[in-house]
Amino acid sequence: MKKMHIMLLEEPGKAGTAEDTLTVYVARHGSRNDALLRMHMQGILPKYRVVSHSVGPVMPTLIGMLFPSLEVIRHTWGKVTVLTLLKYWIGRPLVRIFKGSNRKTWQDIGQYDVNTRRVFPVPDGEKYSQ
Repeated sequence: MKKMHIMLLEEPGKAGTAEDTLTVYVARHGSRNDALLRMHMQGILPKYRVVSHSVGPVMPTLIGMLFPSLEVIRHTWGKVTVLTLLKYWIGRPLVRIFKGSNRKTWQDIGQYDVNTRRVFPVPDGEKYSQ
């Protein structure tokens, strides 16, 4: 049975330079070896190196890719129900309006805001240290 293979690829020649980027490869294959063989036949593998590889069932993975908020709900509350959908789509904006954010200063960049459930990224070129 075919499964959804999601791989992160990087170009070894550009590793550690300013042009260092990751590429996402998503396809249905039977096994890991089948995926690597087809990528080699497509000319992807000599040029790129596989950094990360995950496998999942096709339909749940595809639904998670099309509707990422459902994956956030599943990760936060365990499963998707009418109650958790209401908590996410109605309760979270109300908390944001009435309670606000726990991130009040710019020094909290890179931290997870528990009220709004957002991660504020670190600007390019800076490192976050606690």
